[in-house]
Amino acid sequence: MTDNITLALIQRIATELAVAPQQIAAAVQLLDGGATVPFIARYRKEATGNLDDTQLRTLDTRLVYLRELEARRATILNSIEEQGKLTETLRHTINAAQNEGEKFRDYYNYAQSIRLIPSHRALALFRGRGAGVLQLKLSLEEILETQMPHPGEAMIAEHVGIVQRNRAADIWLASIPFIHMSPGGIGMARLPNSRAWLKPPKQA
Repeated sequence: MTDNITLALIQRIATELAVAPQQIAAAVQLLDGGATVPFIARYRKEATGNLDDTQLRTLDTRLVYLRELEARRATILNSIEEQGKLTETLRHTINAAQNEGEKFRDYYNYAQSIRLIPSHRALALFRGRGAGVLQLKLSLEEILETQMPHPGEAMIAEHVGIVQRNRAADIWLASIPFIHMSPGGIGMARLPNSRAWLKPPKQA
């Protein structure tokens, strides 16, 4: 692969990750030298400008994909040229062809409150994840992520009406995660790391 193509890939990935091309170039050099993503994330922060583990994994995945794409494109061009059928128009068309991930470009550096995401956009995000182009993550503010119990548990508890019974055995029971379903489909479920219990409403 030529230097021009490598530079183009570096610029492209830098745009997708919203970081400087120099950071991507440094990471690519380390990856090509045999370094692993965890090693780079932990011990080569000064070289990559503090790219984190998630960014480096995305970079590694995209780098492999784009390099394979360029190799396939080169093979196609060479094959057509050997047949004497390669015109400048055809060359331009092949070089300009969008790959399957281009339709998800708007979501490469996308973040939005989940309650504000319209259904058609959520569907596009899930399609991108299914195609292996996008990586989705649902997260809270850092200060909330460290709370115990997790705010997500509190939201679920409030939504379904979980009540703390303060039974003598609750501490012991809270350490045993299980879901038990009766033959009729009614049972009791405990949220992980929570002492609250959910009992589905009685059937009429």
